[in-house]
Amino acid sequence: MKRGFIMVYSTLNPVEAQVVKFLFENNGIEAIIDNDKINFFFGIVSAKDAMVEIWVPGNKYEDAGRLLLEKSSLDLSKYEMTVCPKCGKRVCGLFDYCWNCLTNMKTGEKYKIDPAITEARRLVSINRPLSIYILLLLIVSLVAIYLAYYYLRPF
Repeated sequence: MKRGFIMVYSTLNPVEAQVVKFLFENNGIEAIIDNDKINFFFGIVSAKDAMVEIWVPGNKYEDAGRLLLEKSSLDLSKYEMTVCPKCGKRVCGLFDYCWNCLTNMKTGEKYKIDPAITEARRLVSINRPLSIYILLLLIVSLVAIYLAYYYLRPF
């Protein structure tokens, strides 16, 4: 990393890192993304080692921190917590539907899924295994043909 730079932000999401870098650069703070290549190995390496890091110059560290607090915080103080009329779970007033049972917080009606969408999903789930079996059969056939050609060919 460049001399005089300090890490100000880290995340497992490379897109989020690009957004934060864009935020800093649009506010006159030079930013460098580091460790973004290793992120693709998340799961193979530990989460700590796979973090994408944002580095800023040492003299801009406090400005970057203030900017992050200002732009990334959501003020929930103006929203009150309400209780879902169906399941009794607490839901922030910011949301229209209960996170637990999908009841509309204003009308009390349960979210209805369109029957046409449900039928389309059912048809897709029925046809999917058949296509997987056909693909597997094709792969096995190609491997068998290759092995037969390789071992049974005349010298």
